[in-house]
Amino acid sequence: MHYYKFEISVWNLHTAHLSLVEEAVYRRLIDHYYDTEQPIGLDLKGMIRRLRLDGYEDQVTTILNEFFTLGETGWSNKHCDKKIKAYKNQKKVNKNNGKAGGRPKKQDVTESVSDGLPFVTLTNNNKQETKNNVVGTRGTRLPTDWKISDQQKQFCLKERPDLDPIKVAHGFKDYWISVAGAKAIKKDWDATWRNWIRNQKSQQVVASQQKDWWMNDKRIK
Repeated sequence: MHYYKFEISVWNLHTAHLSLVEEAVYRRLIDHYYDTEQPIGLDLKGMIRRLRLDGYEDQVTTILNEFFTLGETGWSNKHCDKKIKAYKNQKKVNKNNGKAGGRPKKQDVTESVSDGLPFVTLTNNNKQETKNNVVGTRGTRLPTDWKISDQQKQFCLKERPDLDPIKVAHGFKDYWISVAGAKAIKKDWDATWRNWIRNQKSQQVVASQQKDWWMNDKRIK
């Protein structure tokens, strides 16, 4: 395989207990696995030398025993084998499409191949399904008809009694509706509201700053 997609969050989840050296050894073994598209050979001494892991034999043994399975042909990784198989099948499909005059029209469905481990996620196209401003499971834009809820209002009054929740809500809505791109996509708008409230300047401070500006501006006679 020429490349594979690296899922950082899943990788961190499954390697959090490893030392820095063990994690580095694991990553090098995985890279080698995908590059050769076959299990780690039984000649560990030769493999360790080839991967420049001399001096880290203990860490290599630890990683192999935890994440790989020893078989007749070497140390295999079930997850890697699935991804390599999917990769080869896709190559055959691409080759057949090429002989037929090109790829068929893309569908609007994204099919992921994942079993909870890191490394590779294959999709049948790069187009994400969008509906009602939803991008996958990552979140939504703020609805254009958004109004502050009673719960949000009560949070503002409790957390920041110095603020006017209605006035803050107008600013909140105007800002997020006008923002473009991925920044405007949020998973939890209630959490975004709470953070917005916490980060608001006191209205008394703002008024004081505005007053000071008028008083200190020498251009105003």
